Amino acid sequence: MAKATALKAIDKALMKVLQAELLAAVKEFAASPVGQSGEFCPHPATWFNGERWTDDPAEWQKTSRNGSRPHV
Repeated sequence: MAKATALKAIDKALMKVLQAELLAAVKEFAASPVGQSGEFCPHPATWFNGERWTDDPAEWQKTSRNGSRPHV
């Protein structure tokens, strides 16, 4: 969704962080329960513009008490 906006956000992110570090965070997030949840997963532009690669990866592994994924 919003591929052009996401690509601009990625370019902006790459001015702040090394490509390898950003790619590692993207892969970890994508493989996490939150990244796989779909419904509550942020759009790519939102994720990059929000500098979500700096989030604690442990938060991406959490689920709520009822088993659903947290809103991120």
